[in-house]
Amino acid sequence: MEQEVVSTHQPSVAAAVQDLCAKLKRSVDSYQAVIFMAAITYDFAELSRALRDRFPNSEVLGTSTAGEISPAGFAEGSIVLTTMYSPESHVAGAMVENGSTYPVSGASELRGALQRCGIRCKDPSSGKNAFAITFINGVFNAEESVLSTFYSIIQNDAFPLAGGTAGYTGDTPRMFISYNGKVTQDGAEFLFVRTSCPFDIRQEDIFHSTGKSFFVTEANPVERTLTRLNGRPAQTVYAEMLGVSESKATQMTFENPFGRYLDGELRIAALAGFTPDKKISPSSRVSCPTPRWNSCTSATR
Repeated sequence: MEQEVVSTHQPSVAAAVQDLCAKLKRSVDSYQAVIFMAAITYDFAELSRALRDRFPNSEVLGTSTAGEISPAGFAEGSIVLTTMYSPESHVAGAMVENGSTYPVSGASELRGALQRCGIRCKDPSSGKNAFAITFINGVFNAEESVLSTFYSIIQNDAFPLAGGTAGYTGDTPRMFISYNGKVTQDGAEFLFVRTSCPFDIRQEDIFHSTGKSFFVTEANPVERTLTRLNGRPAQTVYAEMLGVSESKATQMTFENPFGRYLDGELRIAALAGFTPDKKISPSSRVSCPTPRWNSCTSATR
């Protein structure tokens, strides 16, 4: 399986698409799949249509970002494009709209993509030669409903998924995903891959624990808010752990997320921000009773 990763900082959509395509080794009609990640400063709908037009024979998936990662390192205000070429592999994409309200409306799209890719449902061995890459919009907290819909269709709890959450920068929570030129804010996209090539999916992050832990003593799972940590207002405890003022702490959530101990491993939980009454809004699900959490910080950024 051959992958190419190229990036651009060209400010206009037309110039950016031209620059990205010029950096690719193969002709644009040779790739089976194209995945792009773009800063929110770009016109995402225009960019999605332009890339679909340039790659008409590919499954084209896109997501907005809160900073981009390429072989050159971290960047902001850029587009990173990844291509996939593999004669030994089959791919098929699908979009699920209305992810937070009615994700089952995308069930037929998911079934159709699985069928086109040759992945069998209700087969415990279907994940041995197949996997899916997913991008889910995080603004509407649709992760659980979308993934529950998917697993109810494939009926194989061990089917491997990789991917992440659409991101954004700025004060306005705007996240986008797109599939073959179609854009939505409340939904998810899947790229199914069936292949004879060996593959290995693993979790990797750039954060490490500060060694400071706390217990969530009050939370609201429905609203995804942490109200009190160690019996005190959540924002106050967060700021004290970082050794900064509460106002300064509001600018530090991206590089200082939380980590949760799940199955003996520390898993990163990004923070969406604070509420006026000092609650913390994680991007991940809040369960009750809540586990022990840790303060984490960026290892490389």
